[in-house]
Amino acid sequence: MVMLESITGRKAMDAQRPKGQQNLVEWATCVGSNVKEIMDPRLEGKYPRHAASEYVAIALRCVANDPKHRPSGEEVWGSLEVSSQSSSSQ
Repeated sequence: MVMLESITGRKAMDAQRPKGQQNLVEWATCVGSNVKEIMDPRLEGKYPRHAASEYVAIALRCVANDPKHRPSGEEVWGSLEVSSQSSSSQ
């Protein structure tokens, strides 16, 4: 959840948002892997697209409805490490 809040710039619950956008997990799940829509607009697109796409995918896996589909902390760490290394080498 923290990762999802970080990349979107949104709170987990925000009653000030329109219906369908108040619950971060529900909204993010509907938006899916649309990186441009899910990333915090305050970043103004200034982020490595490939890394952002990987971060979004990881964050969405972390909030999967079925706990069996959620990655372990070790898997998340490994994925972030690989993504970070690949984006820093570009």
